[in-house]
Parts: sequence; structure tokens; C-alpha cells
Amino acid sequence: MQNTIAKQGTIGELTKSARIIGVLMLIQVTLGILLNFFILKPILNLDPQSVMSNIQYLVGFSALLALLLSSFNISCGLLLPKDITQHPSRTFIFLIIFASAGFVLCALEYIRMTEYVSYATSLMQQSSTALTTEQELIRQTLATGRNEAHFLSIIVSSASVLLFYVVTLRHKLIPKPLSIFAIFACTMQIIAVGHTLFALAIPTIMQLPLLISQVVIPIFLITKGFNAKTIASDT
Repeated sequence: MQNTIAKQGTIGELTKSARIIGVLMLIQVTLGILLNFFILKPILNLDPQSVMSNIQYLVGFSALLALLLSSFNISCGLLLPKDITQHPSRTFIFLIIFASAGFVLCALEYIRMTEYVSYATSLMQQSSTALTTEQELIRQTLATGRNEAHFLSIIVSSASVLLFYVVTLRHKLIPKPLSIFAIFACTMQIIAVGHTLFALAIPTIMQLPLLISQVVIPIFLITKGFNAKTIASDT
């Protein structure tokens, strides 16, 4: 009787953790789309001759939001079942390492972005109406530095998400087809963004599987939780 109650309590706690992970994932994908396609748009399309007066505040808000969303990868890993977090495997350790590295690279990205915005603002305050060759070269160098940090952050963060799904597959926390599809989706994301390392455009179609998995799996975790049979057999 006590063993049954203990199992029910454990399953209840893990179901709660699964739902929290699901909610964090949905928040991450929703705010991530909002951040990258709307909030950052005026910054990424910045014209040094027409810098907005409130651009520094927009950059600061974007940085805080991006760092918050990046920290969710670490949180999702730490919210996995205690048997995984308290007796970590190499896969779980690498998951946390890559998630933490992604957070650091996200911070680096916004440091680079701040440098670019500061430089563009200083150009706006100058009396000249056209950029010199040297000024344009500096502007492009700063923009390139931000882009490189951005894409590297995405690659590393995607690797941490891939490892998260490897853990769910190994421990049978969610249905095997979902874990396999998510691993495939993360792999496609890494390959797609990896195109930037060779100065190639990102194939957008290769990112579609990740969007699907990052919507379907959170909904599954919120509605179904982790695999109850697996949890019960492990306790």
C-alpha cells in the first residue's frame, strides 16, 4: 500500500515537471518567434543614418528576453526525473554543458549587438551625411561579429536540445517516434544553421521539422506527461 502511494506520488511529481517543461518550451518557441521576427527587426535592419532614439532600450529588453529564453534549455534539463539528474549520464552532463554554453554565447551575441548599435548611434551624431569607406568597413565588421555569435549560439543551443531528446529516448520518457522525430528535427536545424559557416543562406525548409517538434512535444508533455509505465517500472 505504501509502495503504491509512493509510486503515485512520484508519478504525480514527474507529471508536474513534464508539464512545466512543456510550458517552458511553448513560451520559448512563442517568444522566440516574436523576438527574432518582430522585436529584433528594427535593430537588424538598422540604418546608421536614422537610428531610433529608443534603440538602446530595445536592445536591452531584447537581451534580457533572449537570455531568459536561453536559460530555459538549462531549466528543462534540470527538471528531468531525479534518477537522471542525481545520477547523471554523460549525455545529461553534455546536455547541461551545451545548454550553459548556449547561454554564454547568447550573452556574447548581445554584447556584439550593443557594440554595433553604439557605433551606429555615434555615426548618427556626426555631421557627415554619408559613411566613409572606413566607417562602412567597421560597421560591416561589427554586424558580422554579431551574426557569427548569433548563429554559433543557435548551433550550440540546438545541440543541447538534441541531447535533451536523446535522454528522453534512452529513458523512454515520451513515445519513441516523438523522440526520434525531435532528434531528426534538431539535426536538420544544426545542418541548416551550419550553412552560415560556409557563407551560405540558411535553407528555411530544413527548420520546419524543429518548429513542428517544438509545438507538438510540449503539448504532449502538458496533456500526457512523461511515460507513466516507464516511471512506475523504475521506482
